[in-house]
Amino acid sequence: MGHCVESGYGIVPEDDRLILLDAEATPNVVDVVEASDTEEGIRLHVRREERDGAMETVNVEEVR
Repeated sequence: MGHCVESGYGIVPEDDRLILLDAEATPNVVDVVEASDTEEGIRLHVRREERDGAMETVNVEEVR
């Protein structure tokens, strides 16, 4: 998780595109990952909304 905390996170939807998240998403992603007991292959549901012409992360949850 170390280098991602510094550079930011992205999500890969089912069509295998890479979508970079906004910088403000990082603490939320870190909190969910640290709270998880999943050893590897964690899946997250990230909800984003358009605000002022840009996509902003509003919620991050682990998918079980």
